[in-house]
Amino acid sequence: MSYSVYNESTQKAKLALAQAISESKKKLDSTTIKALLFDYFRFQRSFLGVLSEFNFGNIEDFIAFKRNEVIAVEIKISKSDFKHDFIKRKYKQKSSPYHKFYFCVPSSLKDFGLEILKQRDGNFLDRAKIGLLVIDDNLNVNVAKKAQLLQPKSDIFKIETNENSWNRGGFVNENLVYYLIQQMSGELAKCKILK
Repeated sequence: MSYSVYNESTQKAKLALAQAISESKKKLDSTTIKALLFDYFRFQRSFLGVLSEFNFGNIEDFIAFKRNEVIAVEIKISKSDFKHDFIKRKYKQKSSPYHKFYFCVPSSLKDFGLEILKQRDGNFLDRAKIGLLVIDDNLNVNVAKKAQLLQPKSDIFKIETNENSWNRGGFVNENLVYYLIQQMSGELAKCKILK
């Protein structure tokens, strides 16, 4: 299937889903948001791999990666869940294995999310560096606040063998690549088995 045919059918499916959500007055759920993030990062932004529920220090809802960039996304569908994330991460690792970190929220939480990210409190990550993705009423992913680099971009597939490989300005290493590919392959296998 060509990308243009895929893109056309995806747009039709998104419009139908947006209409169904609108008519039923249902809120977006995290499963639907994950599907929209898969489409956005894999097909619109051309990332090499996308996967969900990834654990490399913290469990992240969604990961997208390409040769020189790993992005983590946490999905939040309520104000209390959004606030709680900063509490639960408070005493976790002080550096991130990812290059960028985003929260993703429905459009109804956009202003709240932007306000929360203005606050600084020394938790897991400097909130000023965290980005915000927003799902609009047409189920498009929009960048409301661009994430800043948490560490320098580097080739995640390059395996360093010298003794300073852990101290080269970034944390991304062969273990992260191994786990990303292993989990992505596992998700693909589950999809094939469940068909």
